[in-house]
Amino acid sequence: MDETQQNSIDLNYTAIDKDYTYNVVYKPTNVNYTVIHYQQNLDNDNYTEAERETKQGLTNSTVPEVAKKYDCFYALLYEKPAIAADGSTLVEVYYDRYYYLMNFDLDGGYGVEPIYARYGTPISVDTPTKPGYTFSDWDQEIPPTMPAENRTYKAVWEADNTAKVTVVFWGENADDEEYSYIKSAQVNVKPGTVFTYSESGSLICALEEHTHNRNCYTLTCTQEVHTHSESCNNCGQTEHTTHTKDCYGSDVGSPSSAGLGAPWKPSNGYVARGAWSLKDKVIYIDDTWYEYTGSTEIGNIAPMICGGIHTHSDTCLGCGKTEHTHSIENGCYT
Repeated sequence: MDETQQNSIDLNYTAIDKDYTYNVVYKPTNVNYTVIHYQQNLDNDNYTEAERETKQGLTNSTVPEVAKKYDCFYALLYEKPAIAADGSTLVEVYYDRYYYLMNFDLDGGYGVEPIYARYGTPISVDTPTKPGYTFSDWDQEIPPTMPAENRTYKAVWEADNTAKVTVVFWGENADDEEYSYIKSAQVNVKPGTVFTYSESGSLICALEEHTHNRNCYTLTCTQEVHTHSESCNNCGQTEHTTHTKDCYGSDVGSPSSAGLGAPWKPSNGYVARGAWSLKDKVIYIDDTWYEYTGSTEIGNIAPMICGGIHTHSDTCLGCGKTEHTHSIENGCYT
């Protein structure tokens, strides 16, 4: 027979009177084989069939590369057998899920850890905590399942008025290098707010001149909306001019000699022991010591007692405000 491939040959003889030899040559032909693709499950290390294919190849040839590209999956090593003539060849390809990192920038907060999980894993994120702040949201929406990339989410915070600050004043002793307690003060301020104290111990607000309302840096202010000056502190009033010892009413009497054991030029309102009797008390007001019969203990700053409408200076006792109208009707220090 010739070299042309044939599936059969016709033999036509009327008589066979000698030997004849025919060579039959077999060549490979295309036969079917099966490929099954398995993808890794979310909740365990098992696999689920994702796709099944029927392919063709020459008999006894090696199966070629048959792994496919699936988003967020990668193929594991697999066998590539010779293709059987009877079509029974089966190739199984397994795919694992990629792992991705979900990170969180808490901006000083705590309570949420990074999540490292397989693609598609359901995601649940706790609410972070930050002292002095209330959590508002994340800077971008967090998907319900692990996305197909590494991502960082930043916490967004709103400052609240829960931060308590205690300021303690110490004065250097005259006879040694130690310091003695003068006074202390507490304020509740919004985190991030800048405030300072003057040398005389008055609280100074760092804000520019502005309209002052209930959501503002109020410290101890409980007043209605009013104009607030740039050196306003913790009083919350509008204009006034001069504050004198008369604000103490009958508690303050005639001038007296300096208090025993008192610091040099203490803050206005400082109460010390009198010079002539262990029971006597004196109070310091504007560079002068006065007899004092009030209830404030020795070594402390006497609170302001308003006796009605009066003028108030920027060095007022216990207030430290600049000019504003100060009165019982306005609800200020009573």
